[in-house]
Amino acid sequence: VIEVRSQDELLYNHPTFGFFGGVEEFSAGQMYKVKVSGEDVVINAGTDADIAAMTNKGVSFVEKGYNWIGYPLLGTLTMEELNDVLQGDFVAGDKIIGKTGSAEYDAEDGWVASDGFMIEEGQGYMFYTEVDASNMIRWELPENPWAKLPSSSSAKKVMRREKSIFTYDA
Repeated sequence: VIEVRSQDELLYNHPTFGFFGGVEEFSAGQMYKVKVSGEDVVINAGTDADIAAMTNKGVSFVEKGYNWIGYPLLGTLTMEELNDVLQGDFVAGDKIIGKTGSAEYDAEDGWVASDGFMIEEGQGYMFYTEVDASNMIRWELPENPWAKLPSSSSAKKVMRREKSIFTYDA
């Protein structure tokens, strides 16, 4: 691992002196970017987050402009499902932007996606709003959050790093 970024902090791994910076812990409901070298194998492991507690408290406070948000639930959400699960005081023109597309909030229709865009587990997104006030986004648990999961979902995931479609900007 070369570095870890949150929206506000950086943790850098210096080749001689090791890790230093402002990221002291990983918080459930927050999004992080991890920069690795070469073809590193990344193993996701750790303590399961208490999603019910997170949804009761809210996940992210967003400010005017672009904000990083993570998706803490398992499974993929269509826009119809997103309208039931993502709660907040959204206004027309709010946007969720991912690597594969985007969705825009419409006052009458809710979240409307471009080209079949869906919210996927393990992915991070940008949330854009023009509203000046702070707004809390809450991920409400679906009635049966485990219904869409494959039987092997509790196994640790092993991922190979793929070439990013985004360029890394420090």
